[in-house]
Amino acid sequence: MPTISQSIIDDLKKINWQYVIDYSNSLDGLNDRQLRFMKGWIIELLVENQEKDNTLIYVGEDHRDFIWPKHNIEGELKSQVSKFFYTKNGELQDANNIQFNNSNGTNKSTIDPNLVCDIILIVRADGACIADKETVLKGLRHYGDGFRLDIPKEKLIQISGHIKSTTKYSLDFKTLFKNAILESIRQNDPCLKK
Repeated sequence: MPTISQSIIDDLKKINWQYVIDYSNSLDGLNDRQLRFMKGWIIELLVENQEKDNTLIYVGEDHRDFIWPKHNIEGELKSQVSKFFYTKNGELQDANNIQFNNSNGTNKSTIDPNLVCDIILIVRADGACIADKETVLKGLRHYGDGFRLDIPKEKLIQISGHIKSTTKYSLDFKTLFKNAILESIRQNDPCLKK
């Protein structure tokens, strides 16, 4: 059985997962190859913002997205809103083929256990589940230039349950990012400051 305490599970279940799933499913405009990392970043900030006690802190470091001093743990979020956890009948499926990391050309065949957080939170188009470090280490598979993660359903802890997306938000982050970048370029352009 996973080694995650019931108090951690209870606190994660307090998050408004309906809103997280609806908002995440509204980020289609960031599916371009160059913007997918921004999509993941937005979902990480979204989860931090929805945690009720404001004790889950986003840090955005390599191999560590959150620290949670209240529970003395670290966490990493893997967003896969193009995939589903549940069948049409609402039954949980395995969490397969999760891109865990990239070894950036080093082609390491093993992973340092210190680079795996206490919990891995996986957000998909229809829900959120977590797995503990031990389960993640057992499920990592060397693949090409990094590691992929496969977790059998009996090792997943359901956090949100099956969620059907009910609201589509009108989000245009691509334009917002472009406008912010262009504004910064203009403000710092030495030719425009003369």
